[in-house]
Amino acid sequence: LEMGGSLVEFQRQLVEIEEQKTAYMQQVKSLTQQLRNLTEENRRMKLQHRIAVRDEVHLRDILAREGFDLDSFGKNGSKGIAELFQELEQGLCWLEQDENGGIVRTFEMVFLRVQFKDLILIESHEQDSDSRIQTRNYLPGVRKSLRESSFSVALEEWIQCGLQVDLRDLISIDSLPVSTPEAPSQQTQATQAYPIPCKLQMSSASCTISEKAGETHKELLGKIGLPTGKNFTTTERDRPRQLATTDMGGVGREEQDACGLVTRFWRWDKVATWEATTAKVGTGGSHFDIGQICEKLFRGHPRRDVYENLLLQMFETFKAKKLCGGFSGSV
Repeated sequence: LEMGGSLVEFQRQLVEIEEQKTAYMQQVKSLTQQLRNLTEENRRMKLQHRIAVRDEVHLRDILAREGFDLDSFGKNGSKGIAELFQELEQGLCWLEQDENGGIVRTFEMVFLRVQFKDLILIESHEQDSDSRIQTRNYLPGVRKSLRESSFSVALEEWIQCGLQVDLRDLISIDSLPVSTPEAPSQQTQATQAYPIPCKLQMSSASCTISEKAGETHKELLGKIGLPTGKNFTTTERDRPRQLATTDMGGVGREEQDACGLVTRFWRWDKVATWEATTAKVGTGGSHFDIGQICEKLFRGHPRRDVYENLLLQMFETFKAKKLCGGFSGSV
C-alpha cells in the first residue's frame, strides 16, 4: 500500500509538472507575440518621419534644396547619387528629418555577440576595393533592409553566409535583437558611404557556437579560425544590386552589376579582455584608427596594398615608421 501510494503521488507530481510546462510554453508564446507586435509598432514609429523619394531627379532636388553639394557625391571615396537612390529604392536605407529639421540617411543594424567557449568574435577593420580602411574593433554588424520583415530574417541570412560558412546547425540564438539607442554610435564604411549625415538605429543580440561543434565540425569551424581562435578574413560584395536583363532568347534573368568588394578582418578575443577594453574606450581610453595609420605610412607607395594586407593579417596592433627601402625588414 505504501508503494502504491508513492506511485500515485509521483504520477500526480508528473501531471502538475506537465501542466506547469504547458502554461509556461503558452506564456512564452504570448510574450513572443507581444514582442513581435512591439517590434512592428516600433518599426512603424521609426518610419513616421521618412521622406518619400519618387525618382533620382526628385532625390537631387531634395538634396540641393537642403544645401548639399551634389558635386561631392561620387568623389573622394563616396558613392554617387544614383547609388544612393538604388539603396533607397531597395529599402537598404531611407531619408528622414532629424530633430533639427535637417535630412539624415538612416538604416538599421543589429550588433551580434558571437561566442565560442571563452572567445568572442570581433571585426577589427574593413577594407574596400579602393584600399580604404575603416577601423571597427567591434561586434559584427548585421544590416537590415526595410524589405526584411524582422531582424530575425536578417540574422538568419548572416548566420548562413555572413562569415562565408553555414553555421545554422552549429549556432543558437541566446537573445533576440533589442534596441540599444544609448550605445555608442558605431562608424562603418556603410555609415560613411555618402557626404550626408547618417543615423544608425542600433540593436543588439547574442548567440553561441556550441562547444560540441568544435569536435564534430572541425573543418567547417577551421575556416573561421576555430577552435584555436585564429584571425581570418572574408570578402563580399558591397550590397550588389540586382539588374533585370534579357538574354538572346528573350528570357528574363537577373545578374549582379559590377560592385566593389569589401574585405573584413576578423579576430577572436577573450571575452574578459574585450569587455575590459570596451569599458576603457567607453570611459575615454585610447583607441587607434588603423586606417589613418596606414594612410600616413603608405600614402602613394606603389606596393601599398601588399604591405597593408601583410600587416593587417599578421598583427592586431603594430608600431611602424615611414616606409623606406626594400621589402626585407623595412617596416
